[in-house]
Amino acid sequence: MRYKLNFQTDYGQFYLTNSIDINLKDEYGTKEWFDEALKTHIGFHENELIIFTLSTNRIKGEINVLAKENTNINFDKFDHIVESNINLNSCVLEVNSWFRNFTVKKIILRSGKYRVRVYISNLYTERDSNENGKDYYTIEVWPDTTEGIEVLKTAKENVFK
Repeated sequence: MRYKLNFQTDYGQFYLTNSIDINLKDEYGTKEWFDEALKTHIGFHENELIIFTLSTNRIKGEINVLAKENTNINFDKFDHIVESNINLNSCVLEVNSWFRNFTVKKIILRSGKYRVRVYISNLYTERDSNENGKDYYTIEVWPDTTEGIEVLKTAKENVFK
């Protein structure tokens, strides 16, 4: 199943959350945690993923729900690829704008453990006056028990300088 994303957010980030976890902590830990999350473009915190974007306002992309892992990756098509895990205690994966202040999309899935892969393209395009570029976020979600963050392709330079 494919879901298009085109929404407003702030501070260059959006969230994938388990809808039952409405009392998530707002504190994400140390400066080292934050620096690593910026470098990988993804942060994991208590069944929540924070996707760090280059565009600070308008986010464009898509979410594809798969039955199994996509093993046919065209690495040349993307600037950065990273994946992590998320546990869904509820049957709803929510896409939320910055600081969970607006639910953009609700996706019904079976409860369980999932892997989330984020492909980022067009990282190196020019930005407009609102700091929006043409960066695009393709997200794949499939059932999987693998845990931890894994970077499959690193952007050629740190775009968060």
